[in-house]
Amino acid sequence: MVYHLCRKTFQFDDRVASRMKAIYIFAASIAASALAYLISRLVSGLTDPKVMVLAVAAVSLYGVFLFLMPENWILINLVVVSVAGIGGSGLGLLLKTRQSLVIFCIVASIVDIYSVAQGPTLAVVEDYKSGTSDLLRYLVISMPVDGSILPLVGIGDFLIISAVYFVLIRLKYNRLQLALVPLLGLLLAIIIGLQIGGIFAIPFIAATTIAYLHWQEFTRT
Repeated sequence: MVYHLCRKTFQFDDRVASRMKAIYIFAASIAASALAYLISRLVSGLTDPKVMVLAVAAVSLYGVFLFLMPENWILINLVVVSVAGIGGSGLGLLLKTRQSLVIFCIVASIVDIYSVAQGPTLAVVEDYKSGTSDLLRYLVISMPVDGSILPLVGIGDFLIISAVYFVLIRLKYNRLQLALVPLLGLLLAIIIGLQIGGIFAIPFIAATTIAYLHWQEFTRT
């Protein structure tokens, strides 16, 4: 989910919606996506058993991280994207074909919409808004704005992005194109989120990925 500028949920001042803040949000999201791509690319060169072991280790260490709950937002961002990059690559092991990736994107979109509307994501956001829990901070990339920590994009979004990267790399699609495809979906979600105050991102990531796969299939025939 894209959380930034969620005035109805987090009640941030209108100054947060300034052009400079929007630039920071785009820059942070692009940088995080680039890191996820780099991790997926490095992991894709490993054997399947090594990828799975690495993914399990990353998730396990993330559990320790959630227990410790450090305060440094830069460290949190690095851990969130790194775990998503490795975990998403592990998830990508299950997707061997273009068709399986399409199905995966559709299912992930449905789950994301449900989670945001009335599932776990909504519960975590409500707890954060009410001040009863800071768990949300450790499930997203964020940045300090006007003395407050502004949640941007969730770990689940980068998990799906990383899985898409991993599969497209393994299927040997064009490097530049595959790097941009899920990022484009994320940026579309950010643009809309800037206008309405937060929105689920995975359906947009899925849409650009599926459109790219169909375009590639069409151009090859």
